[in-house]
Amino acid sequence: MKKIIKEQSPTVVADKDKLQRALEAGCIDKYTWFTADPTQPLRKTKSGKDVIFGKGSNGNSYFFFANMKVANATTGIQKNWTCEELNKPVEVKLDANQNKVLEIIGKQGWFATPVPTDVEVEDGTYTKEDLTNTQNTFLAKYSKYFTQAFPKGYNVFKRGGGTPSVTPTTGTTTTTTVVPPKTAEEVKLQNMGANELSETGKALMDQVKDGYSVQACTKLVDTYFEMAQDGTPSKDTETFKAAIYKCNNNNRSKWKEETKDKLRWLRGDEEDAKKIFGLFKRFPKIGNVRETGRKGFRLNQLPQV
Repeated sequence: MKKIIKEQSPTVVADKDKLQRALEAGCIDKYTWFTADPTQPLRKTKSGKDVIFGKGSNGNSYFFFANMKVANATTGIQKNWTCEELNKPVEVKLDANQNKVLEIIGKQGWFATPVPTDVEVEDGTYTKEDLTNTQNTFLAKYSKYFTQAFPKGYNVFKRGGGTPSVTPTTGTTTTTTVVPPKTAEEVKLQNMGANELSETGKALMDQVKDGYSVQACTKLVDTYFEMAQDGTPSKDTETFKAAIYKCNNNNRSKWKEETKDKLRWLRGDEEDAKKIFGLFKRFPKIGNVRETGRKGFRLNQLPQV
């Protein structure tokens, strides 16, 4: 049977394995001023840290550390080094038994890829189970095939069937989410009536249509983002949508990171979860744009930003 390569969420990688991967990927070779020790490039320092050891063109010894620092052993001066290969997910090769297990559990709706975002797991859209440490009766009988290949865990998912982890639970301890105070603009938007919002929307659109500048378009995205958080549609919604699409075409390379994050959430597929989590901390009420009441705001024609 042909082996299938699956990608899972990054796990903790030992420093030695990380440095070995950098060597094999040719990341060290690009530093032409450095020559790794041909007899033993990987070794430990006196303090027990794994390093890539070798000599520089100046005759000094150098240590490449797994924390992406390279140190001159003579002067002690440290600089950064890079390796794009280390930013890619580690490929996990499955054997015939493991592929067969995925085939069997797949008939019951379980899958390993594509990996859903943590957001989708938290809101109950998908159930997540670790095959090496699962309490699910159906999955547990197959976990023995994964414990050696995936010592840090190998997750499988199933649509629905889970309890949202963000649902408040009763108990003696209560966790309160701190909601940042609203800005004057946000308060104004919240208190606006339908007619007043329409007038405000018209004024905003006049600014946007005057050249679709990044400043006016950013204000439009901010306003639309606030409307989507509350999930209250207005007659401006579709007009704003069309303008945001054009704004994105004109300003995609000029957006600030915060604006990109808001557009990622409004797009609704949420593949860039780390950035979106930053929004959750600042705007705890945004939830999932695909929820009922917010679907009308989803920018489903927005390309990658």
